[in-house]
Amino acid sequence: MPSGKSPITPSQFEMNQNSNRFIQVVIAGIIYNCEMVLTLLDQIRFPNSAEPIGADQFVRKWLSHIEDFTGIHDRRVCIMGLCALMQSRTVS
Repeated sequence: MPSGKSPITPSQFEMNQNSNRFIQVVIAGIIYNCEMVLTLLDQIRFPNSAEPIGADQFVRKWLSHIEDFTGIHDRRVCIMGLCALMQSRTVS
């Protein structure tokens, strides 16, 4: 590889796909009920973590991986989710 990066293994590809699907499920929740999902993200903790996931952390991860959503449906969900966030009263 000329760029010095190692090729993506099948398990890494599958993890990326699963991560994108997880993000899309949460975005669908934001579209459906933005305030509730943002509140839940601020309260839910991973099993081995003392810190909640955090709505701001989720949105940062979503926006940092937005170029990974290449399909038409994926892009549409992202746009609708961003619109729901902008319309939300809980986003400051």
